[in-house]
Amino acid sequence: MKRTLCISILTTFLLFLNYSVKSQLPDGSYAKNFIMQDIASNTQNLYSYLDSGKAVFIDVSAVWCSPCWQYHQSGALETAFNSWGPDGTNELMVLWVEGDENPLACLQGTGCNTKGNWTLGTTFPMMLTCSPNTNQINTDYDIAYFPTIYRVCPDRTVTLVGQKTAAQLHTAAQGCPALSVTSNDAKLFNINAPKGSYCSDQISPKLTIQNYGNDTLKALTIISKVDGIAKDTLNWTGSLSRYEIAEVTISTISGMTEGSHAFDFELTSPNGVTDENPANNNFSGTFSSFLNGSNVTVKTLTDDYPSENYWEIKDGSTVVATSEKFRSAEHIYNSSVCLQTDHCYTLWLYDTYGDGMTYNGVSGNVEVIYNGVTLALIQGGSSWTTQKSANFCTATGVEEYSSASNIQVYPNPFNSNTTIEFTLIQPEKVSIVLYNMIGEKVISSEENSYNAGLHSINIDGRNLVQGIYFADIRIGNNKYTKKLTLVK
Repeated sequence: MKRTLCISILTTFLLFLNYSVKSQLPDGSYAKNFIMQDIASNTQNLYSYLDSGKAVFIDVSAVWCSPCWQYHQSGALETAFNSWGPDGTNELMVLWVEGDENPLACLQGTGCNTKGNWTLGTTFPMMLTCSPNTNQINTDYDIAYFPTIYRVCPDRTVTLVGQKTAAQLHTAAQGCPALSVTSNDAKLFNINAPKGSYCSDQISPKLTIQNYGNDTLKALTIISKVDGIAKDTLNWTGSLSRYEIAEVTISTISGMTEGSHAFDFELTSPNGVTDENPANNNFSGTFSSFLNGSNVTVKTLTDDYPSENYWEIKDGSTVVATSEKFRSAEHIYNSSVCLQTDHCYTLWLYDTYGDGMTYNGVSGNVEVIYNGVTLALIQGGSSWTTQKSANFCTATGVEEYSSASNIQVYPNPFNSNTTIEFTLIQPEKVSIVLYNMIGEKVISSEENSYNAGLHSINIDGRNLVQGIYFADIRIGNNKYTKKLTLVK
């Protein structure tokens, strides 16, 4: 049996809400279609219901999940289906999925630690994620806990609604936009790039467009603006039926200046005519250009349950970068993030299950690396549960160590004292500053002049706590960084 978080309707839900929401589809995401066979051998096609103008509620549960059973027994979905479904006012549809690949016998009350006969008195369609179906819905809808309950509107947008009463479900269904009545209506669905920060003066914009009209969308003009100034005009061609989407890549835009910028996309002239609904033609966002920034690598080793974890890099309370969704177990993911140089940040690692990114003896970790130097490291383990953080700073001129200066640290790791040895090919002024993991200066040496040749400087760590330190070594106009590990 797969270990998937089972969230109750009250205390446990509130406890995990801040973390689990990251593991679900964000509200406003685009719903992928699924075609599955229900336990009565009828075919259930999500898009067929959406195309008829109905809001669809999808409940993904597991037969062994107590909160799932409690919600099922409450009759909320059953009441909504009977009152406002096909045999009622025909406003909505309910589809129920057993998401843990358990067979029909378990659904009917036998085996799998099932909570009872789920089919008894149930009138809405119920589907399994085992043969003849697959568990693809778990991937497409980022199912990380049971029950997960979504509302999908006719325009394909998804909202996580949770365990609502029948009346609340009806209200949620009424909140969906009506079926489009326009012929030519292009919608700017999302800005995919630029986002976050860039360590150059170039950006490569990407956007997602949606045909919100009834006529097939075959042509469209896309205008890209930076700080209110048009930088690119693209005449897009393709073929999108109603509510279909497409990602569009814009040519690289150069000449960004240092600092924050506003970015705007504007859609015009769908199929060469005036857009009948200009209200959905624009989308704005922001990004930053750090022309002398530091491109760090965030290296993530996942455990056996990768979907439970994600990381964020924060500047104070502002999130400046976040991880992709992790899907492969015991896999290394590398993400490039542009950060300001000479600036301090906090790396946060979250686990939605609450076991500290470890399971069955497999522990993951997240590491921030710059030019081969580890700036921050969070180990999985079981010493923490839902979240852990590590502070780190970027530094000017952190670079690979020059062979001309032959900089070495020994011993490293060290217990109380270590030596930094270097060779100068000409007379230079040299100074050393030692920083801890949160960027605090803990040791510094005065700048002294050294002749060409071999030299060494002792680092006394007897008054330091165990941990990782970074030695900034200034030799003339150059600065080098060495990672030191103090073990006591």
